[in-house]
Amino acid sequence: MNNIPAKHWPSAIGLTYAEGLFTAYYRYMTDDETQARLTALEARIEFQEETIRQLNDALVVQQQRYFTIDRTLALLVKRLQGEAFDSADLKNEPPPPHY
Repeated sequence: MNNIPAKHWPSAIGLTYAEGLFTAYYRYMTDDETQARLTALEARIEFQEETIRQLNDALVVQQQRYFTIDRTLALLVKRLQGEAFDSADLKNEPPPPHY
């Protein structure tokens, strides 16, 4: 295909099988078909790029939420460790009034 100009490249390659032999066939695209395919591909690429941008934005928001939750959890663990108490302290306390 290197000797064939790009505008004459085949649009489809197929195979047929008959009597133990495979035969390749193809047809050449017209300029209108080439332009239509190129336009369709450009539209798909633009849609995919927009989707990637939206997914990236959503990922950034999720990462920020994760980091906030992670910091909050670390602070809570630190606070709970600081308020750790000995079980012997509970034995010396009187029972609550509802007992």
